[in-house]
Amino acid sequence: MFCTTINTWYTKEEHPWGTEPLPLVRDSFNLMKPGQVLDIGAGDGGNAIFLAKRGFTVTGIDILKSATKRLGEHALQAGISDTVIPVTADIADFTWDK
Repeated sequence: MFCTTINTWYTKEEHPWGTEPLPLVRDSFNLMKPGQVLDIGAGDGGNAIFLAKRGFTVTGIDILKSATKRLGEHALQAGISDTVIPVTADIADFTWDK
């Protein structure tokens, strides 16, 4: 039920969670050396897009196919599809092969 409800948000809104990264990500990314990032619950990519534009390679994982599809589209539009890897999976079953 929850996933079905959230899934419909992606058909009704372009950015259901907004386009800005979380304050924690925005305020602390410059403390990290660019590298690989695993964005759990990536949604349509607010955090992933922000980090990829700043030199990180981001694997964005979300349980909803509609979310990861949107993440891939937004990365392509931003010209960073080579550094954003959308993955549809349940984090409980996910294995990250860096």
